[in-house]
Amino acid sequence: MGKVHGPSRTMLNFQPGIAGTFKAAPQRVPTNEKVKAIDSGYGQVTWRGVDASSDEEPINGYKVRDWESD
Repeated sequence: MGKVHGPSRTMLNFQPGIAGTFKAAPQRVPTNEKVKAIDSGYGQVTWRGVDASSDEEPINGYKVRDWESD
């Protein structure tokens, strides 16, 4: 477990794969999600991102995962 000192001198504890924020996490989710097949092995994924409010932490990026269907 690591420790990070933030700008407000608040100590945050973190573990690999878990992040802390100074503000609340955004409560809205991306919208207008679309997946377009390019060929048998590739696709294009698009969505409308989330704008955080002033009391929410901004989103730095998204993680997209894929898996084979049964």
